Amino acid sequence: MLPRAARKQCESGVYHVILRGVNKQIIFEEKEDFFYFEGILKRYREEDDFRLFSVCLMDNHVHLLMREGTQKLSMTMKKIENTYVYWYNRKYDRAGHLFQNRFISEPVLSDRQFMATARYIFNNPVKAGLVAKAEEYPWSNYSLKSKTALEKRGGRKMIKTDIHEVIEMFGDDREYSTFMSLNQDEKVAEYDDFVPQRPVFDDETCIERLRLISACKNISDFNEMSMDKKQDCVIKLKREGATIRQLSRVTGLSKSMVGRMCVGTGV
Repeated sequence: MLPRAARKQCESGVYHVILRGVNKQIIFEEKEDFFYFEGILKRYREEDDFRLFSVCLMDNHVHLLMREGTQKLSMTMKKIENTYVYWYNRKYDRAGHLFQNRFISEPVLSDRQFMATARYIFNNPVKAGLVAKAEEYPWSNYSLKSKTALEKRGGRKMIKTDIHEVIEMFGDDREYSTFMSLNQDEKVAEYDDFVPQRPVFDDETCIERLRLISACKNISDFNEMSMDKKQDCVIKLKREGATIRQLSRVTGLSKSMVGRMCVGTGV
């Protein structure tokens, strides 16, 4: 087994941290799970004195924008993960890993990157189609004044975070809200950017699966299909475990085209 790559460090101590369920499995089954994880963040924020600027808990993954405190990031995250996994496994009578690999952390090196990362985190639920506006999502600290989010939380307030430091960068709530509602204009690290993607089957098997799914005898027939039908085939193969690079080789479509076909499909 190859040694794990060293985690990138940065002078600012600010990181975009991502945790994801193993095999993308759900890690928050019900409201109590979300609340419990928030309680863990509250506990270790106080113990380790780290700053928590942005937080968004999705069904199968977590986004945090945070600054290291008295403990190294790796130590703080280890405590957060272990505490939640122990509780979750006992609650649901399960054993083994809950999170995929170790957590992902991307150093945040500038104010511009900081603001873009916060916007990306807060708009995750919007991108996933869970809410129309970021302020409506109950499991983020985007807006502590949102009645809609508070109602979805059963009237229970969000834990204390350092969201005020994000808002202060824009001067006031209006400028903050305007920026957060804009389309993302720069790349922000995602979990899969850090995880080597290996196909679950070889190219020959992938070609056979493509023929079966598309009912095409060869790649020429596939190329004659409409773009919608090509996309359907690509998505099905991606769900079966084919990688974007492999699908590009097998179909003749560019990697960027295959990637665009898969955007917003959950694969």
